[in-house]
Amino acid sequence: MYRFFYLTLLGVCLQYSSFAQKATNISFSNTPAIEIYINHKSVLSNRSIAWNPHSFTYYIAGADSLFSHIESFDAIGNYISEITFQAKFKGIWYNASLDFLEAYNVTNNSCVSFLLSDNGDFVSDDLDIDLSDFQEIGTSVFPIYNSAREVYVYFEPIAKNIIEVEPFSGDISRYIPISMQVENNHIIEDQLLYTDIKETPYAIINKFNKSILLINNEGQIAQEVVWPKVNFEPLSFSWTNGALWLLDGQTLTWKAYAVQ
Repeated sequence: MYRFFYLTLLGVCLQYSSFAQKATNISFSNTPAIEIYINHKSVLSNRSIAWNPHSFTYYIAGADSLFSHIESFDAIGNYISEITFQAKFKGIWYNASLDFLEAYNVTNNSCVSFLLSDNGDFVSDDLDIDLSDFQEIGTSVFPIYNSAREVYVYFEPIAKNIIEVEPFSGDISRYIPISMQVENNHIIEDQLLYTDIKETPYAIINKFNKSILLINNEGQIAQEVVWPKVNFEPLSFSWTNGALWLLDGQTLTWKAYAVQ
């Protein structure tokens, strides 16, 4: 089910759909609502995607050995521009509280905040938040942002804890032990997702069962949802703008599957 907004882009009236969120008993559409092709970036790693609801812009990040690249796309997936940073980003998200686009920079264990203009263009990137209490410095683990609680969050796979971190101070504010009877090698350890669903704000990917584990605020698995039926092995996962996104590594295309 969709809510429709209308925007004018280059004088043409475009139809944009914002995907509805449901609390329980969800499933995913098997047909992508949006597909976004990553321009000639087959060598990039740590790919992630974020949605800016103010400018109706998607941002896709990826890193090579020296630089990180962030591409921007409009609401229906048309390419807008690309900007390069001398850093190694792992994870990108939109911080609605501060109206910043943010990314985790594994190079110096910090979160970088990008000030954006009203139309979604980059203005500056001079705000770095040191995450000194992160226990997984330099590893593949990276945070996400919980916009409801206004905290950074990451998953510690050995102890099976979700850990919430205060912005600016970088202090750990809460540990959420997960009641999860799943082998460590069955989950994707660096892919904790923030769903923006009040009852189940977090999700972990079970690659063995090809499912998503929806987790409530007490760390309990409230529902296990099978992935959309796809003919590829997803390279990366994301949950933004109310949809589950899978990266098709064969075509380098992010595909959005709406919650239904």
